Formats: sequence, structure tokens, C-alpha cells
Amino acid sequence: MTVPSPAPLGNDTPPAPTRLRVEGGFAGTAACLTDMESAARVLDGVGDDVRHVAARAVKCAAAVPPRSVLLSPATAARAEGRLASTVAGPTGLVARGLAIDGVADELRCAARAYREAEAAARSALEIAQRAMGLSSSALFIGVTLQRAGTGWVVANAPVPEPIDPWRDDLADRLGTTPFAALGKTLDEVPWATDLLVGGARTALDLTGGVPLSYPHEVATLLAGSAELGWFDDRRPVVAVPGATGRPVPPPTGVADLMRDQTALLRCHPADGPACPQQGPGRVRIVRVRQTDGSGAWVVELPGTQQWDPVSGPNPVDLTADLRLMGEQRTQLGRGVAAALADAMRGAGVAPGAEPVMLAGHSQGGILAASLAASPAFARRFRVTHVVAAGAPIARLPVPERVRVLALEHRQDPVPRLDQLADPDRRRWVTVHRDLGDVVDDALAAHDSRRYTRTGQLVDRSGAASLLDWRSHSSRFLRGTGAREWDYRLVRK
Repeated sequence: MTVPSPAPLGNDTPPAPTRLRVEGGFAGTAACLTDMESAARVLDGVGDDVRHVAARAVKCAAAVPPRSVLLSPATAARAEGRLASTVAGPTGLVARGLAIDGVADELRCAARAYREAEAAARSALEIAQRAMGLSSSALFIGVTLQRAGTGWVVANAPVPEPIDPWRDDLADRLGTTPFAALGKTLDEVPWATDLLVGGARTALDLTGGVPLSYPHEVATLLAGSAELGWFDDRRPVVAVPGATGRPVPPPTGVADLMRDQTALLRCHPADGPACPQQGPGRVRIVRVRQTDGSGAWVVELPGTQQWDPVSGPNPVDLTADLRLMGEQRTQLGRGVAAALADAMRGAGVAPGAEPVMLAGHSQGGILAASLAASPAFARRFRVTHVVAAGAPIARLPVPERVRVLALEHRQDPVPRLDQLADPDRRRWVTVHRDLGDVVDDALAAHDSRRYTRTGQLVDRSGAASLLDWRSHSSRFLRGTGAREWDYRLVRK
């Protein structure tokens, strides 16, 4: 199934709430724990210095000539007493050195205990979600079907004409099909996504008889579908160039990166008539020029465009979704690498010579984090930044050196599909936005244009972690000019 053209959001949409909750990053808990551990290391050095001074003092005392002691025994006794008090007294150097060591150990223990408690809580939550998932999923599906049935009855019930508007509004709120009812229920109860995914994981575990890790569960699903010819990712993906190196305005913020996602759903004029107007599999690559003439690269990756389980010519599909969630390499990722290498050659830049930001929405965000976590991709390109909107990326092993900005809407079920909260790291910032009554459907909360509006709020935010992220991302978002390379990815 091809993704439809985006419908207008409408001018009657109420003002979008500006509630942002920022986690991680410069002002996050992990950054504080890292600071505690750094402080402990500094105190270790201070303790060593204090003990070194004490040892030098004792050595100096031992070096006093015996004749000096004989000439002034009272002065020598007073000096020896004061030195002993300074070195070995209750408030002496040795005691202070031990006290400093104790503070350092306490800081280390506190940081370690917090990390272990957080890991235990995450593990316990995942176990609980899986334990409750199967029965809760069945109950949730039953309630959703009942809601859809009620909506259908209301929509088709004969009522007096004056009541028609109220009848239609109630039917719309309920949903008249299972799919519509599911979207509205997930919007109202976002955490129901966790139960549904937990139920699916439990069902997969039951087929094998033992609990599996998330990647192994995805691999089990893929293996079971192979007999049907589904999710086949063996055919290579090629990058067909469109626009090559044409001048464009450089991106100036996160909102620009999200705004480009809508453009990726359509063909570029340079693609010609061979490009399918829906789901073209476009990737946009931009080199942002710096004041010194060097460049920084932004790779914009689209969300899912094909939902057919049988792999077709467009690799931006459900097959790539599942394999990315299972932490597997994909032909789509290889196609992106080929496109980026070709663009760099066109600009006369050696791969790895200039920094790269990977940005995407939905599947594009998953692919961005997956490529950043790929050792093979990292050997070719210098990935320093990832921007992911509406994407479940918490399980992907993105290196600590990469700066990550993740945008998530509370009513969007897609970021919840990995059943794990984003890590709290100094270089990983997650922005949560509650859309309130702006949307009444989970799919509307996932719309890339909603994330464009969230990007505008992020660009204006004064949160410490976002200010820090922006200051370290300026080379991608504050260039003196830019050039664009446009590619269409095609599965052979």
C-alpha cells in the first residue's frame, strides 16, 4: 500500500500546545551522574596530593640536623609537636586525605547505585509489560472492536435531521471502523501501545517456549514470514541521482529538517517521468558550507512509504521497518551509504573528511540511528549527529560520541513500539510534547507536519539541554550556503 498524499491540517485547528518536556542532555540525570564521577576522580587526585604533602613534611622533619636540635631543644620540641599535629592529628593532612577519599568513594557509590536502580527499574517495567501484554491486549482489542461497532451503529442510526450534526460528531469521536477506533483509542490511552506490543512479544515467545530479546523476536517473526515470501531484503538497492549539487538555502533549525520530510514524499522535478508520484523513495543530501570553506553534511531520510509485506521497487517499506527494529543491516541502509558517497565524490570531498548529521521521521529516524550505530557505516563516514522524530530508537546502540535529538509526541504510538524509554545521556536529548486536544487520532499525532511545529518550539526553547545541543549543531544549521543532491532509492 502506498502512503497517501498528506491532507491539509486545516485552519480551524486550535493553537498547538507549547508544553515540552526535555530529558537527558547537558542538564539530564546522566550528565549529573557523570559530573559526580568526574568530581570523584578529581577528589582522588586531591587526596593523593594531600598525602604527598604529608610525606614531604615528615621527610623534611627527618632531615633536621641533630646539632640544631641540641642547640635549641625547646624550639625543636615545639616544631616536632606542631608537625605531628599537622600531619597525624585529628584534623591533620593524613586525616583530611582519608576524608577526601571517603567523599570520592561516596560519590562513586551514589552514581553507581542510581545507575543500577535505573537499569533494574527499566528491566522490571519491560517484564511487567510482557507479563500483562497478552491478556491486556486481548481485552484492549475487544474494547476497540466494541467501540467501532457502537460508532457504526450511531453513524447509521435514523435520527431527526436537527440531530444529524451531533450524531455525526459522536460517530466520528467513536470511530466507525476498527482501524479508526484503534487510532482514537491509542490517542486517548497512549500507554495502550505498550500493552499491545507486550502482547505481541509474549505471543512470539510462546511459539519458541522461552523469552527472547527484542531483536530475536523480530528475527523469529521474519523467519516465520519467509515461507510466505514476505519481508525479503536480498535484492540490492541502487541510488538513482536526481538534482546534483544545485544551490539551496541551508537549514536553519530542527523545523527545517522536519519540513523537508513532506517534500520527500513527492518526486523531485529532476527525477523525470520515471519517478512514481507516490512513494518515490527519495533521499535528500545537503552540504552546508562553513565560513572557512569546509562543509557539514545533512542526510534527510523519509518515513515508511510502502506497507506491502512483499518487497517492491521502493525500499522505504515495511520490510526495512522490521529489519531495522531487529537491529539488522538493510539494503536500504546500503543504498543511503551509496548515495552519500556519490554526493561526496561530486563535491570533491573524501568520505569521512567532513561531519555528517542523519535526520529522519518515523522509519527515517530509525534508519538514522541504525546507521549511526553501524560500525561499517562509521568506518566510511564521520557521523556526529542524529535527529529522529516519531521514531522508536531507544534500543539501538548509538555510540556515546554521537549527539542525538529525539522528538516524541505523547499521543504518537510509534516511538513506543520498542517498549523502552530513551537513554538519559549527556549527548542524547529527548523532547516530549503533549499535543493536548489538537489531535484526536494517533496517526494524526505521528504526522511529520506536527513534528515540524514541534521543531519550531524546539528551535525557540531556552531549555539548557536544547541550548547545549544547538550550540554543538551550529555547523549543520548556520551555514553560509548549501548545495543539494537528490537521490531516488530503487530496489532491483
